[in-house]
Amino acid sequence: MGSWTAAYDLATKDSDGNASNAEALVSVGATNNYVDVDEGTVVGIVGVEGLAVVQSGDRLLVCPIDQAQEVKKIVDQLKLRQ
Repeated sequence: MGSWTAAYDLATKDSDGNASNAEALVSVGATNNYVDVDEGTVVGIVGVEGLAVVQSGDRLLVCPIDQAQEVKKIVDQLKLRQ
């Protein structure tokens, strides 16, 4: 996906502005977050705003949604560890 910000903008949101594909998203005092996780994953978010929470298999990224483009730096660092 090119941009989690764009995905968030297009997604259906709950009354707190959270967009998620998680069947079991529980949020308390959390607003305007984007949660994209593997099927069957339960996610709880508390008191956070504007985060991208993205899972792919055994990998999990949590960052401010407006800085999601920085994920390339994480990928580069992980490649150096291999």
